[in-house]
Amino acid sequence: MTSNGFVYLDPDGTDSGIRSLRLRAGADGGSKVVFKAKGPNVSPPYHLEFIPVPITVQLQSTTGACWQAVHTAAGSVRSQPGTHRIRGD
Repeated sequence: MTSNGFVYLDPDGTDSGIRSLRLRAGADGGSKVVFKAKGPNVSPPYHLEFIPVPITVQLQSTTGACWQAVHTAAGSVRSQPGTHRIRGD
């Protein structure tokens, strides 16, 4: 936990290839989530070279709290081999 969010780190990616997850609190529309996964443990669809829109990004805590964002604009997803960047609408 940080002063304005949460951080999960696993440099080896032992849990489904997830290496890091950073959540930063912000005013409405100002929050930020950075998720990084890499390697043979990554499950589909993360390894796809192209992610079609709309895409729903959802995080759920063990307490049941849930955060969700739906990205509908084609320009909000930029894909390169091995990297996907998704920005909110």
